[in-house]
Amino acid sequence: MQRILAAALVLMLGSVAGASEQQQTLPIHTVRIQVVQLADDDGGRRATVSPEAVRGSVDIANKIYAPVGLRLEFDPRTDCAMVKNTAANSINVDPKSPRVSGRIGSQVAARYPGKLVVLFRYGSDQKPTGSGFAHWRDNFVAMGGVYKESGPRFAHELGHYLGLLHTHRPGFDTVQEAEAFFKRTGRNPAVFDGDGLSDTPPDPLIRPLRRKGRATSVELDGVTFELPRRNLMSYYNEGDSLTPQQIAMARWLLEYRLKNNMRFPVNTDAGSPIQAETLRWSGTKDCDVSKGKIPTRDYDALYWSSDSWLFFRFGEKGNVELVLPVAESGRFRLDFYAARSPDFGKFQFSLDGKPLGEPIDAYAPRTMPSGRISLGTMKLEAGDHRLRFDVVGKNEASTGYNFALDCIELGRQ
Repeated sequence: MQRILAAALVLMLGSVAGASEQQQTLPIHTVRIQVVQLADDDGGRRATVSPEAVRGSVDIANKIYAPVGLRLEFDPRTDCAMVKNTAANSINVDPKSPRVSGRIGSQVAARYPGKLVVLFRYGSDQKPTGSGFAHWRDNFVAMGGVYKESGPRFAHELGHYLGLLHTHRPGFDTVQEAEAFFKRTGRNPAVFDGDGLSDTPPDPLIRPLRRKGRATSVELDGVTFELPRRNLMSYYNEGDSLTPQQIAMARWLLEYRLKNNMRFPVNTDAGSPIQAETLRWSGTKDCDVSKGKIPTRDYDALYWSSDSWLFFRFGEKGNVELVLPVAESGRFRLDFYAARSPDFGKFQFSLDGKPLGEPIDAYAPRTMPSGRISLGTMKLEAGDHRLRFDVVGKNEASTGYNFALDCIELGRQ
């Protein structure tokens, strides 16, 4: 009988020792929570929030995220607000229109810079929703319309806010249904892998097995799958822990948000963008340049300046020169909006042979917009200028030296 991902299970079993070691060495980041109790414009359909339940959920989250170096603080006397906003009160976890919910929720969250904003909303129906949702690219965690009991649900949604995905992909109502799907897809365990992390095993989520006390493994067509019942990002009721790779992912996203006042950077901040795919390049070394659509399922007009980018596939010593046109002479602030990704490198930028600032590390554990990165303010004459970037290394976590440019902005000073 075949066993799946034994090495990953060994890592999970050893994560307690690893987690305690990280707790001792990582600095603690304290983040204050802002609870927003939503209602419709007329005050109707008001979400019900118990401060005691919120405090209990915060305590649970603090225990789970201690290895990440995250400590949440919440004081109901100063960290609670009532907001009447029908649109925000009605946001749903609708995969067909994530941009609508993301935009509305983030507009409310923008009122509370530097805080982790938790929206308690009624939902779109006449009865309060019990569901919550979050995403690493949005600036809030959404919880249900009646919140009276503490539990790990908030900690689970906080995981999504910090870049963690579900351990499962599809879900099934019976073992037979899961087994048929497994056979139909070539008996490849990866079809049950929801997050792509090697230390979380493939999770064939079978709904009747979610309840406590049920099986810890399931056999599908002769292959035994260990169920990640204790993993926070699973749908099993015992979820209360994270693996080392999940901890690293959450830590990176936490520190990235903290650098940006808890706001996730987006490339739509560019006021008058010069789209990268319209630029010419005058020379390359150890670099292939291509224009194309942003190839990620997480592409959304909320986050990028357009649906295309200029992609650079660099070697270890590569460089490229772009032609940057300037219509009129003047003093400008030069900003660029790019992408970060798991296989991106570190780059030194220069303009007309003069270095611009310190090297930029374009690594991220997921493909995401960089937001505005300023290269400084300078006087430029009308005409073409040479914007060059050279590979100067890579993050130790990166798997390559690549780069992608969304747009450039010349802001007149």
